[in-house]
Amino acid sequence: MITNTRSEHRQLLRAVVSLQRQTRRTMAGAGAVPLHELDKLLADLADHFATEEASGGIYDRLAAKPELAGDVRRLRVDHQTLQTWGQLVRDRAAVPDAPQEAAEHVGAFLRALADHEAREEQLIQLAYQDLEGKRP
Repeated sequence: MITNTRSEHRQLLRAVVSLQRQTRRTMAGAGAVPLHELDKLLADLADHFATEEASGGIYDRLAAKPELAGDVRRLRVDHQTLQTWGQLVRDRAAVPDAPQEAAEHVGAFLRALADHEAREEQLIQLAYQDLEGKRP
């Protein structure tokens, strides 16, 4: 379970980095935000969040450690916020009137998503030895 979650985090971060590169080009005046890639990221993200929050999933396992329960609650709230924000920036990026402004919004969303995934990874690393009985 932990290995799968960490693998998903790496895949999501690769997608975030790729989209960030393209978004920077858009902010520099080259083209528009690639909606198909943003759509794929948002769909993958929804699946990833559902897996993490599923009964018996990684969040349940992390929250079982009392010292991590508060952090897990905040990450769950982040999921709701990020999903809503992601859809808002996607809708804005679909309007062709100001691609650079849309790219700035997408970039801010991507940075917040990367920060969220990094916080999750830190919690997993803290708990990994206790949950699996071995080192990451």
